[in-house]
Amino acid sequence: SEADNHTTDITNNMTTIIPNNNYNGTGVTPSELLAESVIELAKGSTIKDAKLEIEKIHPFQNQSAEDVLARAHLSSRPSDLFMQIMADVIEAVKEKPTSGTVSPSLMLSEGIATSTVVSMTEDTHKHNAHLITKAEHEVLFGAGFWLKGKCAQVLREALIELSRKAGASGKKISVRIIYDAGPKGPTRTLAPSKHWTKSGLPSIEEVPNLDMQVLHYHCGILGPFHGKFTIIDRRIACLNSGNVQDMVNLEMCVQYEGRIVDTFYDLFMWLWEKDLTSWIGAPAQLSLEEAFQESSLDNNPYADDLHGDLPPSNVRIPTDARDPPSNRLEEAPGFMRIYRHQPHRPVPIMMVNRSPKGGPGHSDLINPQNAAFMAIFKYAKRNIFIQTPMLNAKPAINGIIDACQRGVKVTAWVCWNYDGAKEKYVPFQGGENTQSIPKLIRKLEKAGVRDNFTVKWYTGKDRTAPVPAEKKDRNCHVKYLSVDDEVVMTGSGNHDTQTWFHSMEVNVLVDSKQLAAEWKQYLENNQNTDMYGYLPSEAK
Repeated sequence: SEADNHTTDITNNMTTIIPNNNYNGTGVTPSELLAESVIELAKGSTIKDAKLEIEKIHPFQNQSAEDVLARAHLSSRPSDLFMQIMADVIEAVKEKPTSGTVSPSLMLSEGIATSTVVSMTEDTHKHNAHLITKAEHEVLFGAGFWLKGKCAQVLREALIELSRKAGASGKKISVRIIYDAGPKGPTRTLAPSKHWTKSGLPSIEEVPNLDMQVLHYHCGILGPFHGKFTIIDRRIACLNSGNVQDMVNLEMCVQYEGRIVDTFYDLFMWLWEKDLTSWIGAPAQLSLEEAFQESSLDNNPYADDLHGDLPPSNVRIPTDARDPPSNRLEEAPGFMRIYRHQPHRPVPIMMVNRSPKGGPGHSDLINPQNAAFMAIFKYAKRNIFIQTPMLNAKPAINGIIDACQRGVKVTAWVCWNYDGAKEKYVPFQGGENTQSIPKLIRKLEKAGVRDNFTVKWYTGKDRTAPVPAEKKDRNCHVKYLSVDDEVVMTGSGNHDTQTWFHSMEVNVLVDSKQLAAEWKQYLENNQNTDMYGYLPSEAK
């Protein structure tokens, strides 16, 4: 078939995409590409010392985007749009080298996306749990919150199973976990076992074959750890939108493989700031064919529970308004809990994070995340698509208005007052969506460009109308931003004041028309927002 031929062409023409002794035939070794990163600089010293060294080095000083691209040795040249966004990100790093909580030399990389889960929070953690049970050397996990419940239990059982398997093979597997214990708890400190068991993690006695440590991370009053990601054996990285917390949220989890995993690995060490002696060195090798054909979905104990008919159909299945809604979103007709991406070549990926700021105020604007956000609004030519729980940050509002004034069509899918109490009543947060969106629309009307902006309210796949968040019935916590159907930014960052000015966030910028199309289609398939996303006052 045409699809089979396409897959064969790709797999036959690709070399190893996970780092080995030679990147793409250039003769560049991993150690050379990792130079000026905390992975290399911390050898014989501490990560804190390595960070200070990076501040002195200023890796991007006197370098253009073309210089940074040449050093990255990517398999293919990024699009012009990606290069424009990257150039603005580089300028932010030049001004604040450590604002991205990752070594600048590793920010630009490449990789593949093998699978994506867009489903309930528990499903995304079932995927992470399966990967954990397959680990052979090391598990690194970051989550904003880790609270007792079904999600925590899924991961707890996975860690216990991993310990059992390690014991059977005579191994000791390293496990490092970071989560936010809140401003009242210890900050950036290793937690004793008696503390983490209260969050639903197993005790040391329950996992005797794991070298397990947990770090509580928080910065000041307003600077939480909001990143969410998993790294398995320095071979696989999952970028999650959800915390380890039982919520009625639609979430997103993307599994990446390839050189970008080194960037995630560096990020974790950057955050950990502790002893490196137990960490594994070089990543495992994996060919492109193995990455797709020997996917982690195979032999997955959750496969029957997670699989749908892949890829998604072009025809979305509307819910019959006469049918009562299901109690489980996953039971809605046409809902697919996991998507296996079509094989593709490694694509350019840039990590665009922000470091936390614990103090009050809206002055901390310069960082890779915000530079990428603003560049997307600035360089868009045709369209911007946003899915976010909250949309009230002033720079995001201004970016939308500017884009609409240039004739760009902007579509925003938002929640009906997600986290409404905090957004509405906490000073300087920007208000809940039913306050901020009408204000935005009035500004667009005044500018004469209202027709260039479409807003819809998240509607579950089993619903025919939006549900207010306070009902705790159907919410969406996905963070997704695409521009001109070509470049995508996804991760932990919302478009609220907290994300733009305070939280520690982890995001990636992906340059791929194929992935942009597949993600957009998958998101559309797993919700009824496009068809029914109108508030009662807007119903058509």
